[in-house]
Amino acid sequence: MMGLRQIVLAHGYDHNWVSNRSDGLTLAARVYEPTSGRVMEVSTTQPGVQFYTVNFSMARTGKKGHVIQAPYGLCWREQNSRIRRILRISRARF
Repeated sequence: MMGLRQIVLAHGYDHNWVSNRSDGLTLAARVYEPTSGRVMEVSTTQPGVQFYTVNFSMARTGKKGHVIQAPYGLCWREQNSRIRRILRISRARF
């Protein structure tokens, strides 16, 4: 399975998604953690989002003595210029 192979080789996620959203602020991502009930939602006006985890990190001690290590952290980052460049390259090929 290619997707799993990419995650194993990269030691986590570093993926980009292009939205088929309409104009304006749109929900781009939602993460739910069932044990604590925490929810993280990401809304954006940009055409894409980059999702990545803490793939390479030295273990550190955080609040209340909890050990933080890869892949405990995650990030959603909105994308614009990179998406436009990818779309321009894709259109040029076809």
